[in-house]
Amino acid sequence: MADPTQPITFDVFLSHNSKDKPAVIALAQRLQAHGIKVWLDAWELRPGHPWQEALQEIITSSRSAAILVGVEGIGPWEDAEMSACLDEFVYRKMPVIPLLLPGCPKTPELPMLLRRFTWVDCRDGKEEEGFYRLIWGITGNKPPQLGDFINPGMSITPPPQPRPEPVPAVPYIHGWPADKVQALQQQAAKALGKPVVFRDRLSLGCEGPEMVVIPAGSFIMGSPNSEPNREENEGPNHFVTHAKPFAMGKYAVTFEEYDLFCIVTQRSPVDDAGWGRGRRPVINVSWLDAIAYAEWLSTQTGQTYRLPTEAEWEYAARAGTDTAWFWPGGAQKAADYAWYEDNSDGKTQIVGQKQPNAFGLYDMAGNVWEWVQDTWHENYQAAPIDGSAWDDGNSNYRVCRGGARYIRSDDLRCAVHSRGHLYYRGGDLGFRLVLGSP
Repeated sequence: MADPTQPITFDVFLSHNSKDKPAVIALAQRLQAHGIKVWLDAWELRPGHPWQEALQEIITSSRSAAILVGVEGIGPWEDAEMSACLDEFVYRKMPVIPLLLPGCPKTPELPMLLRRFTWVDCRDGKEEEGFYRLIWGITGNKPPQLGDFINPGMSITPPPQPRPEPVPAVPYIHGWPADKVQALQQQAAKALGKPVVFRDRLSLGCEGPEMVVIPAGSFIMGSPNSEPNREENEGPNHFVTHAKPFAMGKYAVTFEEYDLFCIVTQRSPVDDAGWGRGRRPVINVSWLDAIAYAEWLSTQTGQTYRLPTEAEWEYAARAGTDTAWFWPGGAQKAADYAWYEDNSDGKTQIVGQKQPNAFGLYDMAGNVWEWVQDTWHENYQAAPIDGSAWDDGNSNYRVCRGGARYIRSDDLRCAVHSRGHLYYRGGDLGFRLVLGSP
C-alpha cells in the first residue's frame, strides 16, 4: 500500500471493464509513450493483492482517474468499492475523465456522478482528437495537436495550467483489524496531546462526559445491495472521508449527566418510564433537548460539543469493520455487545455493561436510538462525502442511529437508521455527543 507521505507517482488511474483489456493496454502504452505515467491493474496490481487493499494505493498515488466505457459498458465502477474510490477522487478535487472507447454505444449509460463531467469521445473517427483531449484532462496542459481539430493547420500553445492541490491523504480503514485501528487511535490521541479517553472539566467544578478520540480516516458508509435485510434508505453506499480526528462520547448521555443540566438550567426533569435514572441512558429527550444540552455543556467547558453527524456516527460505530455488524459473529453474537428484544427485559439498561467496539465505544447498538444532526432523506443520493451533516432544511425529521431495546438482533446492523420529528420525545430515544471536527 502506498505511503500517503510520499509524492504522487502516477498521472492517471485507468478504470475499465476487463473485457476491454486489449484496447485499454494499447491506450495505456500510447499514454506512456507521451510521458504519462499510468496506473493500470495489469501493470501495478500485485497477484493475490485484493482490490480493497489496492484502493488506498490508487487514491494516494494517482493525480487523476479516467473511467473507460467500452462495448460492454462501465465495468467495475458499478462495484460499490470502486464507486466509493471515484467519490474520493471527486472529494480531493482531482480530475475524473469519462472516456468513450471505440465501439461504445451511442448513448452509454453512466452512473449519475459521472454525468456531470465532460466526456472524452474516442469512438470511431474521433480516436486522435479524443486521445489528445484525454492528455489535456490528465495534465491540465492543452496539447498543440488539438489545434488541428479545433482549427485545422493552426497549432495552439497555451500557458501551463496549475494542477489542483489534492486533499491530504488519510488512511482508508474499511476492513482494518482491531489492533490496527487501535494503533491509529493511539497515534491520533498522541498528536492531539490527549489520552484516548478524556473528560473536560465543567465550570461547576465537576467533570463532563467521558470522550474517546476517533482518528481521521475514510470508510464506506451505508450497506451494499447484497446485505441481508437491507433497506433502500441505507444506500447507495459511498466513500466518506473524515479529514480530521474528533472525539465521541464513550457512552450515551446518562440521566445523571442530563439531570445536572436540568437542575442548573431550571428545566423540568424528563421521565424515566419507571426504569431508573443514574447511569441509564437519558430518554424522553427531543432532538432540540439534545441540542440544548450540547450548547450548555459547551458553555461549561469552553469547548464545542454537538450532536454527531450521521457519517461520524457510522464511522465511529464501525471502528474499521466492513461487516454488517461491528462485532464478529453477526446477529448470533449480539448479546455480547447490545441490549435488544431478547435480553433487555423491555427496558433500558445501565450503560457500559456490554463489550465495546474497537474504538472503545459502548452501546453503539441497541439500548436507545441516538439522535444525530442530519435531516432525514430517503436515500444517500447526493449525500456529503466529507463527514459533514446533511442538513438541507427541507425536513423537520432528524436521523437517529443504533437501534433500541425492543428491536431484533438482525436490525442492529451498522447501516440501520431511523427518523423522528425534532420535537418528539420517547422512551426509545437518547443521544451521545461529539467534540471537534468538522
